[in-house]
Amino acid sequence: QLDGRCQRFTAVVGTDPQTDTGTVTFRIDADGTTVYDTGPVQTDETRTVEVDIPDVVQLILFADNDDEPTSAIWADAKLVCNT
Repeated sequence: QLDGRCQRFTAVVGTDPQTDTGTVTFRIDADGTTVYDTGPVQTDETRTVEVDIPDVVQLILFADNDDEPTSAIWADAKLVCNT
């Protein structure tokens, strides 16, 4: 629960290129609405995530694979919030 205290979420998403063969789609929902969707991310790429989330109460992170054994990595995930 963020209760509207945070302004921004950032991360770097990807998979483990040493062991994974499939793709992963990363998605972020804020208060029930999708605010970020990577589409399929290949094993040899990463994506930088920067999402503004003012007034958001609930933030949910999703990672869906393509039925291949794949590790979803949310690296360096950070919330910027009021103190």
